[in-house]
Amino acid sequence: MRSTILDFNALISGNSGLQDTVGIDAMSTSLHVSRKTARTWRMLIVVLLPLALLTANGTRVLAGGEETIPRNGETVSKTPPLIQVRVPGTGEIEVTLENDKGAIIPFTGDIERANGTVALKPPALVYGTYIVRWVSGADSGWFSFSVGEPTAVVTSGTFNPYIVAVTGAFLLLSLAIGLIGGVKKSKKMYLVSIFAIAVSLVGLVGAVGAKSEYQLKKLTPSTLGVQECLKSSNRLDVERCLVGAYVSVAYESTPAEASTTLEKDMLANPMLRYYCHHTSHAIGRASYAIYGSIEKAFTLGVEVCDFGYYHGIVEEASGYQTDEFFQESIPTLCVDLTTNNLFYMQCIHGIGHAVAQRTNNDMVRGLTMCERLDSLPIEEQKSALNACGTGVTMEWFSVATSGADGLNSVRPTVSKPRDVCAQIGERWGGECYEYIGNTVDSSKPYESLTEIASWCLDAPYVNSCYIGIARAATGLGVSSKDILQICQIADDVAVRNECLEKYIVGKATTIDFSVESVDRTCAEMGKYADVRALCVQARTKVEEIDKDVKLTRGP
Repeated sequence: MRSTILDFNALISGNSGLQDTVGIDAMSTSLHVSRKTARTWRMLIVVLLPLALLTANGTRVLAGGEETIPRNGETVSKTPPLIQVRVPGTGEIEVTLENDKGAIIPFTGDIERANGTVALKPPALVYGTYIVRWVSGADSGWFSFSVGEPTAVVTSGTFNPYIVAVTGAFLLLSLAIGLIGGVKKSKKMYLVSIFAIAVSLVGLVGAVGAKSEYQLKKLTPSTLGVQECLKSSNRLDVERCLVGAYVSVAYESTPAEASTTLEKDMLANPMLRYYCHHTSHAIGRASYAIYGSIEKAFTLGVEVCDFGYYHGIVEEASGYQTDEFFQESIPTLCVDLTTNNLFYMQCIHGIGHAVAQRTNNDMVRGLTMCERLDSLPIEEQKSALNACGTGVTMEWFSVATSGADGLNSVRPTVSKPRDVCAQIGERWGGECYEYIGNTVDSSKPYESLTEIASWCLDAPYVNSCYIGIARAATGLGVSSKDILQICQIADDVAVRNECLEKYIVGKATTIDFSVESVDRTCAEMGKYADVRALCVQARTKVEEIDKDVKLTRGP
């Protein structure tokens, strides 16, 4: 019977070196196999070596590689934190969950009830904003929360037993080559064996270690998230995206860290300023969900954008109460903050936002709810009613000017947002006109505010109208020179001065967070007009605010 001797040195180099021989020499170091077997071995080595390399590289990507998924990737999910709601009584509770598109999602999480509090443990959810609604007997309530950050870096992969088997077989073959090379004292075979074994081990570890689920790698909004959010041309999409980004920081770290991150990001990306107040509301809502206390959320948080953080806290707190219970609690909801006047007034302003949301932005109904504050001591009534009323009107104008469907989402029905104040009774006229400035065209703020200032001259509440103009100018970054010209459109000197003072104080307390900001702004204005007297008054007001909320974050 004829057979062949397979020379492995020649085989590795590509030349089979086949020799004719008879029988098998058991004492020699040559391996006698058939020609067909020799071709099979050669094929295995030539084919499996690149296959192993591909396997190693592929499984490395699968097991540990990173990829950036699109915003709102449907396959990425995360379990939100424990949510607590106050539910009176001991009856059964029914919970439903819906996403930001209005689709109902079965609530498959745990529900635990004790001492008037219900703890909800939602299941893992795709990143986004959700509303939880609960019903227990005659009581019901709702609240919203966000899960995660819409843009994430993930690792993924699928365990494949066939890849494991093939890579394992190549490993055994590599060991055989090394063993034969050692017996034959072939350095070339030995080195090839070591290389093949290393490649096989990498591929095998990668294949076994591949995981089928997506895993979140933490991203701060200041890296990829904000840039991705701002790419959208749709304002509502941008707002939803930013809310998800910064609320995720609040849950993963603290609400204070989320606000501080937002503040830093605004310095690096001025476009964020247009979305700052709305985003701060969301951080405030998350803060109450985390701390479960208005007082704690106020004192442990950081305010960075026209007090939106404080307003969001109260919005969230109100979501844990029935309509009837909430209305009854309006005069006392902020009572724990009375020792800090700024906190107290911003809390009551937050009640106005909550009232507007509960009434589906029906301004008349919302303002009527604010009248519950008539029960406060007479010395508190005027400022408290103004704070609540402006919360209602601010929310109304924010929704009415949010896009093409804004006016369809508010009441009363008007053809232009600024026309609504004519339908509001005299008691609340000032609070309504104070937010006319929110109708500004942010793409050309100077021209738009100049037009509004001229329109306000015929309004029944000129002073309130100009206060709103100053507030809008502050948020849009209108320069000191430009606001000076806008405020001077007013015929009344007192109205001009209050407009300028509102701008100076607002810039110091909500943009620059610095008492010294007053001096810098007044120095700029002083180049064009004598503003010394009103600047003294403005600095006094800012110093009073500084006592309540330390303005230490400014330059």
